[in-house]
Amino acid sequence: TRTHAHTSTPSSSLQNQIHSNMAQKNITVAADTTEQTAHCIRWVITNMYRLGDTIHLVHCYRPLPLFIKPSDERQVQWWEAKSKEFEHLMEEAKKGVDDDILFATHLVEGDPRDRLVSTAKDVNADALVMGSHGRGAIYGAVLGSTSSHVAHHSTIP
Repeated sequence: TRTHAHTSTPSSSLQNQIHSNMAQKNITVAADTTEQTAHCIRWVITNMYRLGDTIHLVHCYRPLPLFIKPSDERQVQWWEAKSKEFEHLMEEAKKGVDDDILFATHLVEGDPRDRLVSTAKDVNADALVMGSHGRGAIYGAVLGSTSSHVAHHSTIP
């Protein structure tokens, strides 16, 4: 399983303010390739974020299927492509957001339903925020809903 993480660093004046604040929170946000990610980030900043908190953006991707027998080189190329796609996605999602807000980005390989929960636990998340695509009950019952699965299997609010 591959995991890639990056954390932004606040300015020294901001760091001094952070130390004087209450306990900082780790807020995990599920990040996909839709506009929902930007909406979730804005919602978190407006409704949950306090100076010194860290917003962990987590994007999950599935590995190349084994039936196509990808070479190690092809797997690395796939991961590098996903990394570039994720970096671009996160830059777009963070447009217009204050530079002093702390972000950590996590690109993880695997089933999003499980990896979102495990990554949130790994970062000691105080909250796990994700959007819903609103595809309806039939779609969710037949194909499964990531948000429904996470809500039922995570101990993190």
